[in-house]
Amino acid sequence: MPRLTKAALQKHLNHLEKEELVEQLLTLFTKFKGVNEHFQMEYGETTQGVVDAYKAKLRKAFFGPRVRRPRLSAAKKIVSEFRKVALFDYDVVDLMLYRVENSIEFVNNQYYPFETFYNSIESAFADALKLIVTHRLQGEFRERCEKIVWFAGHNKYFGLHRNVWEMHRDVFGPEEKGMKA
Repeated sequence: MPRLTKAALQKHLNHLEKEELVEQLLTLFTKFKGVNEHFQMEYGETTQGVVDAYKAKLRKAFFGPRVRRPRLSAAKKIVSEFRKVALFDYDVVDLMLYRVENSIEFVNNQYYPFETFYNSIESAFADALKLIVTHRLQGEFRERCEKIVWFAGHNKYFGLHRNVWEMHRDVFGPEEKGMKA
């Protein structure tokens, strides 16, 4: 069976009546979670409900009832899924920073001496900072990023604090009061 192209789909949809199109959209909305979330983000009063649902999933990946070690692949997948339905870069950065915050909270409260986990934190923070710079969101996220650096300071393993501080400095400029390595 040949693959359906965008042009062929558009041709088919142009031949449908308005009621048939509405029915098709309602079916997609009901059957597919991603479509439902996209429409919630697009046409809902606020995107916060969808963002909060993803934050709850992230929280569970780090502090679920049977979590002894963080589920890094699950956390990364949650952020990746959200990026597919998100409409606003602000919401994506918000969720990415939430992942970093939960990671740091986990290592500050648990003894977890695995370098790969610390590398994951640094990588996630770097990705969030890149998005912040790309979309010029420094003003909206500066204070939150400073708190991440401060909380990372409670952990001395594998140079986490110094590394996130250096990334922060590269994006937001030289140190401010209370923001030393």
